[in-house]
Amino acid sequence: MEVYVNGQPEAINPGETVKDFVVRKGLFEEKVVVEYNGRILDGKEMEKQFLEEGAVVEIVHFVGGG
Repeated sequence: MEVYVNGQPEAINPGETVKDFVVRKGLFEEKVVVEYNGRILDGKEMEKQFLEEGAVVEIVHFVGGG
């Protein structure tokens, strides 16, 4: 199965949630903003939203600096 993350195709595991995907990619959900099919998800929604074939996901993560 595939979704499009930041414009690129990405393989997903069956039954994978948005949170599962974010963690698998090495990102921390509290430091990212996720848009799923045009809707911004909060932390609880990321836990409940299963990735669906062909979904469009945009992930923006925050980087600290000085």
